Amino acid sequence: MNLSLSRRGDYCVRAALHLARQADDGIAATKIKEIVAAMDIPASFASQVMADLVKAKIVNSKAGRDGGYWLARPAGQVTLLELVEAGEGTVKAERCALGDGPCRWDTVCPLHSDWQETVAAVRRQLRMITLEKLVIEDRAIEQGRPAPDDPHRKSKAIKLQDTCTVEVAAETAIGALSALSESEIAAAVTPILSETLTTHGALELAICSLIEGGKVIVLEVVDPTSGLGRIELEPKVLPEDSSRSFLEIKALVRLDGVDTSKLIRKLSIALARTIERL
Repeated sequence: MNLSLSRRGDYCVRAALHLARQADDGIAATKIKEIVAAMDIPASFASQVMADLVKAKIVNSKAGRDGGYWLARPAGQVTLLELVEAGEGTVKAERCALGDGPCRWDTVCPLHSDWQETVAAVRRQLRMITLEKLVIEDRAIEQGRPAPDDPHRKSKAIKLQDTCTVEVAAETAIGALSALSESEIAAAVTPILSETLTTHGALELAICSLIEGGKVIVLEVVDPTSGLGRIELEPKVLPEDSSRSFLEIKALVRLDGVDTSKLIRKLSIALARTIERL
């Protein structure tokens, strides 16, 4: 189950956050190119994102030299639920939790009531978080607020490196590596994490994300009882000969109770085999 925001939802939150900070600084309207530059939103996608926010009545817009975008109401009156739904659509259970279609009164499954309450709880939580709160958090992080006291930050960061052979030429491997999506990477690494045991049980993949334009793969993992861990992989393809190449992985691991060298070796091989299949 993927509980992450899609790119569209992510960009809606980012754009609104920037406009809220601009409003705090007394700036009346912001050009779309400034939003794109400040929040790392793809220029080709920005107009759709801003249209989503305008349609949701979160943002106002005006064309022309003195135009731009600005919040339609104070940040304290905009909820995270509104921002998420502007980009993602209504947060709801679209089908029966134990079936293929929508719930029917004459065929309600035994999970119906609990599942609907779970969805309602998510909506309540998102509704409680305001854009104003996000601005406060963003400024605090920018000003160097100490990181939250969570397990993966307390864990010692271990640097590792591994290299394995890829049975395709370097040019082909480089193209395949750059084309890898987050879902493809998640599919490749999940079995490895599932068989990696700590004293508390198997690791679970919580989030797989690509940063720095895909140069770094970030895996947020969960040890069932001891909390979060983090694995950062920096993959690079090196040529070997006309038909083979090397996949070099530089890794930074914050994870307790695991043979990290063995884990990174398995993850490297899994990524290499994925590249070969593309």
